[in-house]
Amino acid sequence: MPHDGNFVILNPAPYWGDSTIPKIDLNYVASAAALQIGDVFKIRTPSEFGSAKIIGYEIHHSMPADGSLLLAIAEPLSGFQPSDTHILVADQSLRDCKPLCASRRGIPNPSTSAKIREAIRKEANQPAGYHATEIIILEGNFTRKNSTQYIAYIRFGEYPDDKWQTTIFDSDLTVISMLGENEYAHIKPLAVGDINQDGFDEIWTELQGSEGRHFALWYWRGGSGKDAFRAIATAYDGL
Repeated sequence: MPHDGNFVILNPAPYWGDSTIPKIDLNYVASAAALQIGDVFKIRTPSEFGSAKIIGYEIHHSMPADGSLLLAIAEPLSGFQPSDTHILVADQSLRDCKPLCASRRGIPNPSTSAKIREAIRKEANQPAGYHATEIIILEGNFTRKNSTQYIAYIRFGEYPDDKWQTTIFDSDLTVISMLGENEYAHIKPLAVGDINQDGFDEIWTELQGSEGRHFALWYWRGGSGKDAFRAIATAYDGL
């Protein structure tokens, strides 16, 4: 395991973890890696689109988590300068759909928001003695193309005794799917956008824990209920 002892030199990590191991066998990694040096990928963040080329590999180490992560290192092309790389999607065939799939943070009007707050309080079965300390509600088209639907996150109380739930509601405020509740990492919506141009919005989220976080992009798999949505998540960074 990598460490900061006498025989392994560590450098500050620009992305995941707190240090990097600079000397690795690139040929050995390339023989097993799906992403090859020289490959060009299209990159989409919640707010930007561009291209990047794989130029190498790095092993990043997190001392608090006592874990390591092998990463492919990509260099932006043609002046692409993403402002935030905590969460992004990459694919060689990803199209630039410009405003059609740009992320957005549509918020319901006050009357609708009040109804959604009440619906999620009931769905989450608000614990006795707890009050709502954070609510996030965003509009989108998650399972129906021509109907406004909603994703709502609610937190009751304060850490370490807080409770939470993240739920997707249909236009009539019936429940389509509950993404999660009362687990370690709160599922907090950041924005929505139709990345693959199928008419349905994906959901950019932060998975926020008390001692670390990661990020995920949720997409609809079909149907409703617990397994209707799945997430593409980054590696957890923290204890």
